[in-house]
Amino acid sequence: MRRALAVTLTLFALVFALALSRYSPPAPVPADAPSLRFSAMRAREVQARLVSDGATRFVGTEGNARGRAVIAAELEKIGWVVETQSAWSCSHHGTCAPIANVVAYLSGREPALPGVLITAHHDSVPVSPGASDDGLGTVTLIETARALAQGPRPRRTVVAVFTDAEEAGLLGAEAFVRGHPLAGTVRATVNIDSRGSHGPSQMFETSRGNAWLVALMADHLERPVTTSLFYEVYKRMPNDTDFSVTKTIASGVNFANLAGIEHYHTPLDALDVSSPRTLQHHGDHALAMTRALAESDLAPGAAVQGDAVWFDVLAFGLVRWPERWTMLLALVAISLVVGHAIRGRALDRGLVVFFASLVPGILAAILAGFALGNTGALPAFWVAQPYPALVAIHTSAAAAVLAVSLLLARRSTPRALWAGTWIGWGALGVVTAAIAPGMSYLFVVPTLVAAIAGWLPLAGACVAPAVAAAMLVFALATSLYEALGFAVAPLLALPTLLLTTTLAPMLVDVPARVGRRVPAALAAIALVASGVALVVPKFTATVPQRANVVFRQDDGSARVFVDTTWGPSTWGAPPPSMLDAIGGSVRKDSALPWTIPTPFADVPRVELAAPSSEVLSVEDDGKRHRVRARLRSPRGASSLAIVLPLGRHVEVKVEGRFAIPRPILSGSLVGLLAVPAEGVVVELDSPSSGPIAFTLLDRSYSLPPGTKAEAAAAARPKNATPFQDGDVTVVTTALSL
Repeated sequence: MRRALAVTLTLFALVFALALSRYSPPAPVPADAPSLRFSAMRAREVQARLVSDGATRFVGTEGNARGRAVIAAELEKIGWVVETQSAWSCSHHGTCAPIANVVAYLSGREPALPGVLITAHHDSVPVSPGASDDGLGTVTLIETARALAQGPRPRRTVVAVFTDAEEAGLLGAEAFVRGHPLAGTVRATVNIDSRGSHGPSQMFETSRGNAWLVALMADHLERPVTTSLFYEVYKRMPNDTDFSVTKTIASGVNFANLAGIEHYHTPLDALDVSSPRTLQHHGDHALAMTRALAESDLAPGAAVQGDAVWFDVLAFGLVRWPERWTMLLALVAISLVVGHAIRGRALDRGLVVFFASLVPGILAAILAGFALGNTGALPAFWVAQPYPALVAIHTSAAAAVLAVSLLLARRSTPRALWAGTWIGWGALGVVTAAIAPGMSYLFVVPTLVAAIAGWLPLAGACVAPAVAAAMLVFALATSLYEALGFAVAPLLALPTLLLTTTLAPMLVDVPARVGRRVPAALAAIALVASGVALVVPKFTATVPQRANVVFRQDDGSARVFVDTTWGPSTWGAPPPSMLDAIGGSVRKDSALPWTIPTPFADVPRVELAAPSSEVLSVEDDGKRHRVRARLRSPRGASSLAIVLPLGRHVEVKVEGRFAIPRPILSGSLVGLLAVPAEGVVVELDSPSSGPIAFTLLDRSYSLPPGTKAEAAAAARPKNATPFQDGDVTVVTTALSL
């Protein structure tokens, strides 16, 4: 079995190297390529014009308007019918804003048929030029539109929507779906987004009833990077893209790249770091799927086949089957392996070895992640030098699995260990088939290979399913860190945990001294890697920490915060230089009503006018209180927020549209973005009598000059950067209307 072990480890290395190559995006096609092809270098020229000024394209800004002008000009030049959709829009994220979508269409040969919708958002966050997020998606759509216009007209009309205010809460997508006449004419959709600056274009989300969509991908994508596991996980997460809205009116697919989160939502998201390879991969996918959907005979949106389970094989192609087959396949696989075990009289301790080695491996990964997280090695989910920590987690898991496997394997036989290993994998296949079918292929396919290989000599029966498992597991290994960072550090060890268990049948005749030395060496590597992870820089100028400055002035007080929070987590402790700059006694509180506590210091107040209200009408019949008011920022801040306290139900309308307040710990919130100078009209309606009390705050994306807030921003080190909204000034006032 030593030869089988050597062959397996060699094939593991080759498969991993091939996975790294195949899961890299393709080379960009030059600008002089045939007109029917997608060319990243042609699209790159448009991308340069889109982001050349380096300005934000946040909703309501001048940069946003300039970006729309570039998009409209490009589409008009290639013969698409173009218009701008302008409207106030509100979403379930608790935000409202006046949006401006660019909407264009190319009439199909059979215009009466339901059309195909392609989408990307043209806005960015306030602090970023958005070259990748979603400049990549924007120019992907433009180049796709150009290629479609150059060839024969598609069968179905294609509608391209460049949505506004996605970053503010999917507001542009909501406005299109709810208010544009073309929304009722489409039944299939493709969305392109970006959560980084490079990496492969991954299809990570579909609408329900996706079997026919997966079939189209299998037939038309040349380098697919997709698995039903992505879909299985993503639909359980709170994340949203424009596809969350458009899939309510059309069936479709959602593509994004994940690598390069160090640039995401920061000033670093510029053209020089935005990968043309990623652009090419997005474009190949967008053009192929748009053409396929536009020519499809199956009416887009008809979920006649249910969902599928699918995975790509090293980006060479897709394997797929109906989800309803999954439990049957899982049961067949484990039954065949059990049959082999019974036939070979190999049902003794093998299954015990599998679980007895897997559990310590899981515990070792958890312990390694806990130790790294609590010693300062991992101050944030993503760090500048992740490899020492990754090595520590993976080798800890491998050491534990191998130590137990080598110890127990000598008390069993290769055939029994083979049976125990693949019965264990088969059991995991049955469990995942029941609770997460999209994940089940990870276990079902290798178990099926083991079942088939069970008729081979034992060496072949050991090598074949292990390599099959490697082909599936390494596909995950190449993207797990980019997707999750160290948010759940032990989960990163999953590929190592799973693959190491497949080696058990080949460990029987490993010499005892080797059986002691290999786990010990791996444990030593884990310790050394952990030490290195402690001392290497956690952030650099190219992979910086996120740190904003917030100047907040309330009625009677002013404070400066150094904010590194990101949702419920942080990007590490605030830089000491910034804390020194704010001076005073540093304590912790929430910089904004919807953020977690962060360090602040009290500072002198400055001359800043508080946001104001002008009551337009009041109705109170003793049972219900309704007030209409104009809210504005006298100092010209473009964002307002209404913070309603706990304990009283209040319905909110903004410019006549219902807004859904977002729950926060202290009550609920409605954010008003891109507010014009004259303000915005809101209506507050409560089913109880009496004035409605709330806090009104305004927010501007700069800091007051000559203050400690400005000093803190100046003290931001080179290995830190503003992010999301960036440095802001907030002024609040308490109102009762």
